[in-house]
Order: sequence, then structure tokens, then C-alpha cells
Amino acid sequence: MTPTDFDLVIIEPLFSECVSYLAAKLNVPLIYVLPVPTMGIMERIFTGHISNPAVVAFNLARFGVPKTFFQRTSNLAIYISCTIIRMYNELIMKFTAPREYDLHTPVPPSLVFVNRHFTIEPASPISSNVVEIGGIHLNLKATKKLPKDILNFIEQSPHGVVYFTLGSTVKMTSLPEHIKNAIIDALGQIPQRVLWKYEDKIENLPKNVMIKKWLPQHEILLHPNVKLFISHGGISGLYEAIDGGVPILGFPLFGDQQRNIDNLVNAEIAISMDILSITKDAFLKNVLELLKNKKYMENAKDASKIFKDRPMSPASLVVYWTEYVLHHKGAPT
Repeated sequence: MTPTDFDLVIIEPLFSECVSYLAAKLNVPLIYVLPVPTMGIMERIFTGHISNPAVVAFNLARFGVPKTFFQRTSNLAIYISCTIIRMYNELIMKFTAPREYDLHTPVPPSLVFVNRHFTIEPASPISSNVVEIGGIHLNLKATKKLPKDILNFIEQSPHGVVYFTLGSTVKMTSLPEHIKNAIIDALGQIPQRVLWKYEDKIENLPKNVMIKKWLPQHEILLHPNVKLFISHGGISGLYEAIDGGVPILGFPLFGDQQRNIDNLVNAEIAISMDILSITKDAFLKNVLELLKNKKYMENAKDASKIFKDRPMSPASLVVYWTEYVLHHKGAPT
């Protein structure tokens, strides 16, 4: 392989610039791709700018917007501690186990594609080399027809359907029994039918509940008879819910999920709960609130209209700006 074999490097960074070594080695421009809505501690390194922690929540914060003195202080503390940890770990690796990439000056990215959209992410300063492509996976995934049994289950539900999943990382079967029992008892008392991604069999399953090990999430959320999405708050699933105009009951578990859900709570599209401390009554109360209070569905539908109303699709943005960088050999900002 010679440096002339490639014209551009597109790569996902994490908490280090070491991946830019490939662009330095090949002597080509660099584009970063972030699957989450924020850059966190890497923002200043990638863009030369840092958002004010008094108004912009760090991506590991438990809130979408720091509103109180305590939240602003904790937001700053999280940012400082994570920055120190990152710098310390890099210094340790550099001096105890140096690699070839440690000898090269990091290459600044020409562009950073960030998976964010303002229907979920609140307003914040954006540098000129940052391009927002929130929901790009919806453009790349052709919507398929629902399996017949799931379609019939949804369409034969006179009161609508609730869709429940905690994603692909966390298994519902790993939850404590008393929490699973509280969820099952509550879901059995609502008039809606429930589609639940669950990895095992359930004894005494309520008649209104269908469980599957895998469910076509986007297609389900696009069906007009789906009235509520119970989710862990992964950003891809939230974009799919916004695309379908469906309110959300959030059980954020880790990472950016608490922040993601809180942003939708602030927009009055969602309610957030702690899954490890829920009770049947509290869970049932919030489910019924989201189903009966029309403001949540109305706000979700409004957000869906805004989400879809764009001058250019995220996929087209990626094509345009990638070609722009290639044409201008890096297009430094």
C-alpha cells in the first residue's frame, strides 16, 4: 500500500486522536464520524471550540440542559474529570507502551459528521467543520413490510399498540424478578396491546402482550396504530420514534441515554423512569399518562414533521461534504 492508493480517511474516533495516525501516514484529509449527538471531551480537539458547560450538558450528564447551580457545577466537574482521565491514560500509554502513532502529530479533521438533530438535541454552538446528520440510518434503510403475525396484531388492536424494547445490549431476562413482575402486571392492565422484545418465554403472559426475540423496530414505529414506545434511550431508536411521531417512556441505562431522554422530557414528548426502582403503580401511571394525555402525541407528531422537513437528506449531506473535502484536498477551516 502506498500513500497514493487512497484520497481520504473516514473513521470513528473514541476518546483519543490516535486514529488520525492513518491519515498522517497516508498524507490525506481526515473526516470523523460520531454515532452520538455530542463530541464531549473531544470537542475542543476536533473543532478548536468548547461549548460552555453552564449551558450545554456534557454527553455523560444525567440531564439535557443544566438548569440549576448544582447541575452546572456537576456538568463542569464531569467534563474536567473525564478530560484529566483521558490525558492521564494517554500519557501512561505513550511512556510505558509507545506505539508508532505516538511519534506523529495528530491530524485535525477537515469535517466531523455528528449524529444529531435539533428535535432531540437542544441548541448549542456548532463549529463550521461540524455537519449534523441525525437520523442518517433512516435514509439508508429501506422500510420493509411487517411480518404478517405482527401486522395483524397491530391492526387488530382497537385501542392501539405499545412497543417495548431495551435494545440489543441489555437483555430483559437479566432484570430482577420483582421488576419484571411489576412490568408484566402493569402491562396486563392497559387496554392497548403490547409488542415486547423479550428473549425468553413468560409464564402467565397477559393476553394483550406478544413477545418476540427480535422485532422490526422502525417499521413498527411507523405504523399509525402504535401509540407509545418504551425505550432505553438509544439515539437510533429515538430518531425512529421521532420519525414515526410516537411518544416515549424512557428507561435510560448508561452512556448518553439519560441525556437523550431528558431532552425529550423537556420537549414534553417523553417521561423518564429508573428501571431499577420502578413499581407496578408508578409504571402503570406513567404509561397511562403518555397514552391519555394528548399533548405527548401532539408534540411527537409536530417533532416528526420538523424532523422530516429538510432541504437535503442526511445521506445527501454526507455525499456533498465528502466530495467537497476531496475537491479542495482537505478544505481547511
